Amino acid sequence: LGTKNVLDAFSESKTAKKFIYSSSGKVYGDVKFLPITEEHPTSPLNVYGKSKLITERLIDFYANDSEKSFIVFRIFNVFGPGQKDSFLVPTILNQLKQSNKIIIGDTEVKRDYLCIKDVIGAFTLGVEKETGLGLSIFNICSGKTASAKEIILDISDLKKTPIAIEVNPALLRKDEKDI
Repeated sequence: LGTKNVLDAFSESKTAKKFIYSSSGKVYGDVKFLPITEEHPTSPLNVYGKSKLITERLIDFYANDSEKSFIVFRIFNVFGPGQKDSFLVPTILNQLKQSNKIIIGDTEVKRDYLCIKDVIGAFTLGVEKETGLGLSIFNICSGKTASAKEIILDISDLKKTPIAIEVNPALLRKDEKDI
């Protein structure tokens, strides 16, 4: 209901002209084609993706027949300063502080990673640039995919040090697939 309350206030405001919502690439679920465009079918595989898609549909309801702009940013896998330690890149870097061995779940699943600076750039453009009335949806992603194994090998190359990779099946996520 939090987003609904904000949408109500936004809709009633005489001065607010643009609503920007942070959604997720998780709304797509099973990938049917690459690159994933905004027209790709949505079919989330987990509660997080489903909740984001439900909110997008609520925003679409408010955007119909509105004289205001509504922007949805579907953000993919972000990395960068300040990220929680439980995410892939910080997990790898933190483990490398202890040894040159990385223990992770799936090494082969591919995701679209982008730096937080690019996300900030997208939001800056979203605020500064004129958009049409109604709903606009934009994927915020790199358009390229990489596996955890590829990221570890890239880090290994940058450090000029071999890194051993151990797969721990207990760390596998059953509700996620490539994107």
